[in-house]
Amino acid sequence: MAASWLRRSDRRNTSSSSSSVSSWSPRSDLEIERRQRSCEPESESPPSYAVVEDSKGNLVSKALNVIWPERPEKGRYSLDEYKKRKARERELRQEKDERIARKRERRRRLKREAIQKSHIGSTASPILQSEGDHKSEINLNSTSRFVGVMAHSQLRRHLRPTQFCLYYARPETITSIAEVPIQMPLKLAYMSTSGKLYEFGFNAVHLRNAGRCWQLNVEPFNLNRCDRLSNSMNPM
Repeated sequence: MAASWLRRSDRRNTSSSSSSVSSWSPRSDLEIERRQRSCEPESESPPSYAVVEDSKGNLVSKALNVIWPERPEKGRYSLDEYKKRKARERELRQEKDERIARKRERRRRLKREAIQKSHIGSTASPILQSEGDHKSEINLNSTSRFVGVMAHSQLRRHLRPTQFCLYYARPETITSIAEVPIQMPLKLAYMSTSGKLYEFGFNAVHLRNAGRCWQLNVEPFNLNRCDRLSNSMNPM
């Protein structure tokens, strides 16, 4: 009878041992390890309410009117990391300003080079350009010297010594639309070094192939030179 009791006791111990062994799993160790890690000291996390950084580096909640009093010693929200972020932001702003300054200087240099190239072989001086009766002073950087439709009295505003311009000559005074001519001659105006204005027209030359070309009529300039020569030869 004692032997049967021992066999029953052994069976109970064996079943309890097997049940305890069967209940073990790798998840149990992971859970224990996770709990142990959670007990280790870590850097504090920011509060659950929304905060912003003020100029002094404090985390402030304007809605609750509270300040997160202490920053953690390490981690993203530590004071050292805050200072590093601010220093990096200053570096980025400085690099951006330097890039903008370099681009502006490059544009100014290219503009100066373009102006110099456009004035090679000519005097670089500001002239006036007008469209119709609208007059405005501009600096022409192109090689164009066409100034539109105007009267002879308006030419002096558009020229400097040794410069010329092309224009369509209109009457000095126009009081009504009916007085506007249907056709206006194309002319060239030139200012000498002494400031005198010369006005030249164009002559149409018919070619053998039924075409035609235009030649500048320099007769006014030649006549003026002849007048000066004859005046110099006449005794006073």
